Amino acid sequence: MTKIASMLERATETSTPALPKAVGHTATRFARDPAEFSSTPTPLTIVTEENR
Repeated sequence: MTKIASMLERATETSTPALPKAVGHTATRFARDPAEFSSTPTPLTIVTEENR
């Protein structure tokens, strides 16, 4: 049981791993501003029998 308890104490499923970063690179060649990915929602019109 002590082996299982120590394995559970060391478990890392809930933690975020530290990913390696490229050395000397602050921005990538194709880096884009996150605002470029936002879109404006398309307004929808509901057509009913009364509107025809």
